[in-house]
Amino acid sequence: IQLYSDEAYYWAYSRFMQWGYFDHPPMVALMIRAGYELFQNELGVRLFSVILITLTIWILFRLSKVENQKLFALLIFSIFPFHLFGLTSMPDSPLLFFTALFFLVYERYLEDDSTKIALILGVVMSLMLYSKYQSVLVILFTLASNPALLKRRSFWMASIFGAILFTRHLYWQY
Repeated sequence: IQLYSDEAYYWAYSRFMQWGYFDHPPMVALMIRAGYELFQNELGVRLFSVILITLTIWILFRLSKVENQKLFALLIFSIFPFHLFGLTSMPDSPLLFFTALFFLVYERYLEDDSTKIALILGVVMSLMLYSKYQSVLVILFTLASNPALLKRRSFWMASIFGAILFTRHLYWQY
């Protein structure tokens, strides 16, 4: 299938790697660049989108802890964005993946308040931000749902570490 117009736009980004672009952070361009290095065609442009959506579904399965696997499969197959973002290379693919990964790490962080898990949480937060700016809403709503996080020193460490990792993009924007 030929590239969708937005995919061609992001493919052009991937030819000229930067820390950011006019309207998006660089994750989609990085994802396309990596796939295009392997296959110089539409498959290369879409390769990591397919991989990330597949991993997203696996993470959701793990997070949901469902007993009825057929029901989970029916639910996933009924969610149109998974199919759209799984077949096209858009910024939403890495956003969905890193959001699911964020909640997987966050679940672990709530169980184990260690420096290691906090730093991993910070890395995942920065990767979400490198995917799409709207990911800041995931972080803010997670914080709003559990304001006790503000009392954890490790949460501040994770947030500051994630912000430091994101500063290169902010500097590029400046």
